[in-house]
Amino acid sequence: MNPIILGGILRNFYDSFDITEFNTRLKVQKIVYLMKSKDMSLGYDFILYLYGPYSVELTRDAFQIGDLVNDFPSMSKIIPSERKEGFAKFILELEKNARKDDIVWLEVVASYLFLKKLGFDNDGVLAKMKEKRPDFDISDEKIKEIISEINSEEFFV
Repeated sequence: MNPIILGGILRNFYDSFDITEFNTRLKVQKIVYLMKSKDMSLGYDFILYLYGPYSVELTRDAFQIGDLVNDFPSMSKIIPSERKEGFAKFILELEKNARKDDIVWLEVVASYLFLKKLGFDNDGVLAKMKEKRPDFDISDEKIKEIISEINSEEFFV
């Protein structure tokens, strides 16, 4: 994908962008994966990595945003035209309770959706997340709470 287009899409979520920050990279990975899970794919393939779904190509393109754009806040927002209505709803869902900035929420939801697609049940999702990230200091109860929340809302599932 063209990094300028990617940057324009990300401008819908963030006013600033510093790809050298780990949390920025994590947010980008999870938001783009969540878009893919809602049939708004930007063409990136994902694998399961330490912090959930991860795309090498997306990381490369995100770093190019930093190289190509000196003033991210002045970039125009881009909305994928074929999914305009769905994208607007997606933005609202990520604005709810500041989800777009909650790296734990983003990681849990993206990992959950990725692992469910592979056939894991809820207990299997939890076990796999703990296996991939033994240092994940979020309680099982918090992870289950996030999973229950998105299942009850049914937007992401």
